Amino acid sequence: MHNIKPLSQSLRLLELVKAHPFTTLDARRMGIMNPSQRISELCKQGHPIDTIKTWQTDERGHVHCVAMYVWNPQQKRQAELWQ
Repeated sequence: MHNIKPLSQSLRLLELVKAHPFTTLDARRMGIMNPSQRISELCKQGHPIDTIKTWQTDERGHVHCVAMYVWNPQQKRQAELWQ
């Protein structure tokens, strides 16, 4: 069982989202049970992460509506234009 502190979780998710999109279920497989909280904290720090609702099947074949997190550097540029 993973026991990862929130800051470590946030750093792991930041590295992951910069590399490729991932979902709630993907993060939970990494031992991060509440990825939405960590992503929210990263967004408040100014990291340009989009959240997209999607469907994903788990290991038991159950389909879930989950969040997919995507790195979007364009988001930050757009926000700067509106300031």
